[in-house]
Parts: sequence; C-alpha cells; structure tokens
Amino acid sequence: MNSTEENAVLQLINEKQFLLESGNDVVLDILSRAEHRPILNDVGEYRARIYTPLKTLYTSILEVLSPDKSSKNAVAGVNVGRLILEKAPVCGNTGSFVKAKKRLSEGTIHELVKSLGRSSLKKAPVSWKVHGRDVKVFDGTILTLEDTQANQTQYPKHRNKNLHVGYPQLRLLAVFSLITGSIVDYALEATKGKGTGEVTLLRSILDCVMEGDIALGDALFCNFFLFHELMEKKVDVLVPGLIQRRYDFNEGTILGDNDHITQWKKPRRPKWMSKEAYKKYPKAIQIREFKTNGVVYMTTLMEASMYPQKELHLLYKRRWEAELHLRSLKTHMKMDRLSSKTPSMVRKEIGVHLLAYNIIRELMVDGGIKANALPTTISFKGTLQLLNQFTPYFVAIPKDKKSMLYSQMLRLIAKNEVGKRPGRVEPRAIRHKAQPFPVLKTSRKIEKEKILTKRKEWLDENKAA
Repeated sequence: MNSTEENAVLQLINEKQFLLESGNDVVLDILSRAEHRPILNDVGEYRARIYTPLKTLYTSILEVLSPDKSSKNAVAGVNVGRLILEKAPVCGNTGSFVKAKKRLSEGTIHELVKSLGRSSLKKAPVSWKVHGRDVKVFDGTILTLEDTQANQTQYPKHRNKNLHVGYPQLRLLAVFSLITGSIVDYALEATKGKGTGEVTLLRSILDCVMEGDIALGDALFCNFFLFHELMEKKVDVLVPGLIQRRYDFNEGTILGDNDHITQWKKPRRPKWMSKEAYKKYPKAIQIREFKTNGVVYMTTLMEASMYPQKELHLLYKRRWEAELHLRSLKTHMKMDRLSSKTPSMVRKEIGVHLLAYNIIRELMVDGGIKANALPTTISFKGTLQLLNQFTPYFVAIPKDKKSMLYSQMLRLIAKNEVGKRPGRVEPRAIRHKAQPFPVLKTSRKIEKEKILTKRKEWLDENKAA
C-alpha cells in the first residue's frame, strides 16, 4: 500500500471513529452503543466519499423519521451537521446519497434491527414481564410497492387485478416483544406462491423465539407442526382454537370448568412436507384447551393454578398490541406505501423503517425505566415527534450539555401517555376523502394519450371555425 492509500484509509478510520464517538445525535448515540458496534464494524468498505456506509445508514434513518420522508430534507440535515461539526463545504445534491443507499448491505440493516430488539429487552425490568418471562407476538401485514416491472416480477399484484390496475404487494411477518414493543426479527416474501404464508415465514426466523418465552399468535398459527417445533425449543404457546375443530371438555384430564388437557393427534402430511420430515413428528402431543368468554384457546401452559383461564385470556387480548405496532409503522411512519423501484431497494427501505422503529422503541424503554412507567403506556407518535424536534438541538449545543438534554427528552417521552379510552368503538369509515378523483382503471400512458388526442381534436375544430 502506497502513502496515498494509507492516508485515505487513515482518514476514513478517523471519520468512522468521529461518527461513533462524537455523540452529536440521539440516533448515532443509540447505534454506537457497545452491543451494536460489532455489526457497525462490518458495515462495509470505506472510500474517500462523503456518504460512507455508516453516514448513509444514519441519513437513511433520518429520512424515514422525517414527516415528509424526503431525501432532500435528510441531505439538508446532514449538510447542517457538516457545517457545524466538520466545517465542510455543503453539497445539496441528493444523487450521491441515492447511489450510496444502493451500496448499503441488507444483511447489516437486518442484523442491526435484531440487535436493537435484543438490547431493549435485556434492559427491561423483570416486573414488566409475565411471570418473569418474555412474550413474543407474531403478526403479518401487506405492504404496497411502486408499480415497476422489477417489483411486479418478484412481488406480483393481487390475482384479481389486471395488468394496469393495482400495485405489487409484499408480505411482512414481524415478531414483536410484548414487553417492549420492539421488533426482534422479521421476514419478507411475496403475497402469493409456494412458501409465502405467515406460518412458513415464521419458521424461517424461529430462532428469535428463545427458551422460556411465551408465544402468542392468532388462529392462523394454531398448527400442530408449529406447536411441536416451539415445544421442542421449550417455548410455551397460546393461540385461539380453530372454529372447525370439535372441542369436548368432558374428555382428558379435567382441570376445571371448560378447561382440560387432551391429546392433539397428528394431522395428515401436508403436500409441502417430505415423508422423512413428517415421520419425525410424534403421533400426538398433549395440549391444554379452555373456553373463556365464548372463545376457545389452545396452550401448552398446563398449570391451571399458575396460569388461570382469566389471566391467559387477558394476556391473549394484549396480542392486539402487535396490530397497533404495525399501525405505528404503516400510519405514523408511512410505511404502507414504499417508494423504491427495485426489490433490493424495497427490502432495504423496509429494513431502515424497522431500524428507525426500534430506535424509537429504545427511547420509550429508556424513558419508561427512568420514570418507572411501562412502554405500553407511552405514545409512539409522541416519541417520534419529540425525537424530530430534539434532533437539531443535539447537533448545535455543546457536548457537555447533551446528556442533560437527553435526560430531559426521556422525561418528556415518559409524560407522553397514551389516552385511556375503555370500550371505544369507531366505524371503519371516513367522512371526507382526501381527493375525490375517479379511480384510474387503465394504464396512465393510455389515459394521457386520450387527453392529448381530445386536445388535438379541439384545437383542429377551433382552427377550422
């Protein structure tokens, strides 16, 4: 290596160290914590450019956190920071940032999401947990992509849509911690085709569910094979039973009124499962079934004295919090419509959204610990708004005052409580449409040609007159 190359490498190492240790921003402060540094050290090769991988990741997070999700706005924030901290000249062009995003590693973003999810859970007090155990919740949702040929090829449209109507769709399966609300892992796939169901996606990331956890899912996860796999990992499960299944609470070991332990026989081999894999499953597993408030539940929590019906029923009702977390992602962070044009960039865009979401959850956990409040009582949207308002000040104030400002921000986050609205019922309808335009049912190109043709005919008629 010649002297020029050595100077470039040294310059980049210093820049990386500066970003990690300057503590000039809340986002960088969380990313640079000790548990995440090994992942950041492998963030990618550095070259003599403004947008190194770490700075690109940081700017991408600022982009999805901002209300308008604009690259220009995110680049403007980076330029302000460069002027204040580095006294560097300003470059307002977003082209360099967009190119740098393409060089980001999907794997690095995914690992950071998981690392942040784990770190939030580690600091959670035991009093927040259920009998000292973490609870993992599975849930999936559908995201809409830009209507490009590349996206259509990998993530097809709904089967009822023709070529010019609708948008490509992608399925996201997320595993949340019920204790902190953070995402511990996720999987992405198309919405149709073999191996695209939520149960299949969950199996691909089942390592995130640890021994001693309690797993919650909707009736879709009431699956013999999934139950056995989780039981092998020493994980307890609680899901509602299938409506088609027959339940007789007079059979098996009776634990109480509408509560018993029974045998769940192995069903027929699914088409997707090989004969060798099918033979590894037992002929039957022991399961507890109970009925509360008209709902039948299936669980592996056998001790009725430790886990009474009413307590498990209330625990399962908290599964709805996963729906609220997905709403926070899709509504408050505007992840319901993704703007990337290619599948690779779509996956990175989702990963950055989930990373930003976990950063907000980390702040909610820190604020909850400081104020002795549960994260579930703290407003996600309020935390997002506070973070956006505080971020510019962390860049501008002296370093010795930043810890005080951070402490005050956590105090305000904890005071942002979620409103208590018991028994609230709202119709799934709106009074005002944003734009009362008709739905475009053909290609935009065809409609534009029709407008131009009519315009030409009108001009020709006026000339003739």
